[in-house]
Amino acid sequence: MKSMKIEELDRKILKVLNRDARMSFRLIAKELRISPTTLYYKVKKLERSGVLTDSCLMIQGVNRVEEKTG
Repeated sequence: MKSMKIEELDRKILKVLNRDARMSFRLIAKELRISPTTLYYKVKKLERSGVLTDSCLMIQGVNRVEEKTG
């Protein structure tokens, strides 16, 4: 992982993504008052540096999922 300085805007982006990683870039950009293009390049920079990696959906409080048949 490359070492990089985390800027204030990067921290804000990470905070929003941590809260809701499925939020669209357009909505995140609007919330942060930046352009979607700026957000895109910032996220790509965070991915390249290894700060931001794959995202996944986690379900809490579920022990098992039952399939309905029939």
